[in-house]
Amino acid sequence: MLTTEDLVIGYHKTPLIRQIELVLKEGQILALIGPNGSGKSTLLKTLSGLLKPVGGTVCLDGEELNRIPGKQLAQKMSVMVTERRDTGYATCYEVVSVGRFPYTNGMGLLTKEDREQIEKAMELTRSLSLRDRLFSQISDGQKQRVLLARALVQQPKILILDEPTSYLDIGYKIEFINMLRTLSRENHIGILLSMHELELVKCLAHQVLCVTAEGQLGRMGSVTEVLTDSYIEELFHIPGGQFREIYQW
Repeated sequence: MLTTEDLVIGYHKTPLIRQIELVLKEGQILALIGPNGSGKSTLLKTLSGLLKPVGGTVCLDGEELNRIPGKQLAQKMSVMVTERRDTGYATCYEVVSVGRFPYTNGMGLLTKEDREQIEKAMELTRSLSLRDRLFSQISDGQKQRVLLARALVQQPKILILDEPTSYLDIGYKIEFINMLRTLSRENHIGILLSMHELELVKCLAHQVLCVTAEGQLGRMGSVTEVLTDSYIEELFHIPGGQFREIYQW
């Protein structure tokens, strides 16, 4: 579904990470991990089309991302970031409805089908009870559910999430992770996300891709192949043995 070939990412034509080869399949969850500043967000922005590659290609269903018209791309891929934007006096329903823009006409008018999809997405993310509340006045955990609904209402094949569990307490983290599991398993959505909580990665991801502090790709493989104590210490430059002493799996 989503593939790269000899991808080089960076800013202002200056390479940050080279030779990126990855495949995200239907219904698969791929977690991106690594130290702060290693380039995870830059990679996600490039894979989602928000940032142009320095070199190489990103393809969706075999077609280069930069050749797919914006509206068509938005029907296949949705992106959810942790950045908070000013929504003014918009209700949660109105925030979710923005995700239907790729399907509306030039006037942005919602059809019966659009409204059905909005309610379906809000039901799936357990945010329908928030529909008439102002987005600016709900909790961070509730906001994440609403933003996930906005991403899902695009009916994407690919969902890209940048640290989606940031700012959430453990209860909301578990709830959010269970939602993502359901989406991959029952809706067959390919999910690519960056995360810092290794214990959540361990119970969520099918595959893990690591980015090092030096801006290089590290290991890629299953959770059991990648998330060993010794490699985590190497990846995050943790003095030998300290991870195993403090961080109990």
